[in-house]
Amino acid sequence: MLEYENQMFLDILHQDGLVIAAKGLGVESVFLSLLKVYSDPGNLVVVLGTTGKEEEFYLSQLEAEGVKCLPKVITNEYNSSEREMVYLEGGVLFMSSRILVVDLLKDRVPVANITGFLVCRAHSILESCQEAFALRLYRQKNKTGFVKAFSNSAQAFTVGFAQVERIMRTLFVKNLYLWPRFHATVHSSLEKLKPSVVELHLEMTPAMLQIQTALLDLMNFTVKEMRRVNPSLDMDDLTVENAISKSFHKVLQLQLDPIWHQLSSKTKQLVADLRTLSHILVSLSRYDCVTFNTQLSSLRNMDYVIKNSGWMLLDAAETLFLVAKQRVLGRPREKTDPDKEKNKTDPDKEKGIELLGEDSRDKEESSSTDAQPPMIVIHTFKKYGDPLALSRTLREVQPRFVLMYDADMAAVRRLESMVVPEDQDGLSEDCSELSRDASKPDMAAGSNTRKGGHPARPQTTTVIVDMREFRSELPALIHKRGIEIEPVTLQVGDYILSPEICVERKSVSDLIGSLNSGRLYNQALAMTRYYAKPMLLIEFDQNKPFALQVWSALGGDTPFYYSRDKLNLCEIHYSTYPN
Repeated sequence: MLEYENQMFLDILHQDGLVIAAKGLGVESVFLSLLKVYSDPGNLVVVLGTTGKEEEFYLSQLEAEGVKCLPKVITNEYNSSEREMVYLEGGVLFMSSRILVVDLLKDRVPVANITGFLVCRAHSILESCQEAFALRLYRQKNKTGFVKAFSNSAQAFTVGFAQVERIMRTLFVKNLYLWPRFHATVHSSLEKLKPSVVELHLEMTPAMLQIQTALLDLMNFTVKEMRRVNPSLDMDDLTVENAISKSFHKVLQLQLDPIWHQLSSKTKQLVADLRTLSHILVSLSRYDCVTFNTQLSSLRNMDYVIKNSGWMLLDAAETLFLVAKQRVLGRPREKTDPDKEKNKTDPDKEKGIELLGEDSRDKEESSSTDAQPPMIVIHTFKKYGDPLALSRTLREVQPRFVLMYDADMAAVRRLESMVVPEDQDGLSEDCSELSRDASKPDMAAGSNTRKGGHPARPQTTTVIVDMREFRSELPALIHKRGIEIEPVTLQVGDYILSPEICVERKSVSDLIGSLNSGRLYNQALAMTRYYAKPMLLIEFDQNKPFALQVWSALGGDTPFYYSRDKLNLCEIHYSTYPN
């Protein structure tokens, strides 16, 4: 590791905290070193927030470095008894937060034996409520273990109010380690091994210019159509020039979110089509012709052709698909004499040989009999969506020269690296994040005169929660309010509050779909059959307007009172009244 990577590793090893590094500075190297340190049966370290690709990368690297006790990936293939045995064996465990939360609530995990938690993608812990739930359950019973979190997305911490403070409070850490590219240690480390850079500007081929012109025409049609359909909206900033920028679609979505439920289905499809066309325009200069044509051909399916806003019926769309296919297959050539073709030299092949000749020239001079031609590897920045694909290839190949066709800041930095409050950590009992009944009055503070002055025994409330409900945030909020949770696979309902009360939770989209399919009526019938007081809980998104109607789910021709009337009929038919 480089000097700044060693310093980053020592900082997080000795003190718990949150590491925020710039993209491409090699956080995965520091994380890999921590895995190597804790890969021992005497430790029990849980890793959260990793993807399947990242787990494969870390396992392959640790195996290549000769680590004997390799981490284990805990999935739903392990039953409860097998997971208990794995917890007792120790080591590093890659786990999904849903399985971990259920095992923590069922007391299958020896929390006192947990050495600590390693959290990847710490910037998304507020959205992934189950990881925060698991950390709170862990910190309530274990005050000595560590929590070390990592993130390489500094921009994610700039969204919202006090985002860094909220994330650190959720992680129960009080130390923040910032490693930007201009950090003194990073700058001095990379200056010692500064690579030589040659910048070349390539012009687009005639076929690429044709595709670019066709895409701009299609985006212009989409923008004009959006303005025509929504004359009452302020769309002065909606231009083709602005639609090319990266942040345009996020800004547009933020502007439309307050009125999103009022927009027609055609407007929503136009917004989606504009995002699709912008992505294709970026892919034109980023991908090779084969990958680009494959991505473009995936849009030619029956579902998308039916639901698109109409841009696929234009002449520009026909030009787009035709030229993209010609880039791969080539234009039809005239018949020539085969003998002349054999003697004719291909200039492209000569150019390729000249590129390979720089390394082979030295090998010929050394008169080595086992000389091998240089290896050329063509690689994308994120191969098949794997963020660590480039790092894996650079470790395996160790290239001397890198030709970067498109500028990517994370890849550039990766190549360079190659050549808060005292009680926030949750270790004290005064930590506000560990308080589960802060909003409840102290019922046992006074004495009960009806029982001879003896204090009343505290009563614990238990709610039975369906196992499938741990994908939502509600179980974590219930547990934080001081209510015990019992995870069980339920056949009827989602939450059982008492022998008489059963609750079925529905999001707005799920509610509309259940009304249309009739599934809600069957669920209501089952709840009224087994429970005296069945309830329906409709859950709204806090970032969306408080509205029941979802036009995208109902369709443009459906009256606005359609779902409301169906819901009222269901309530009248299945409602129960006290005797």
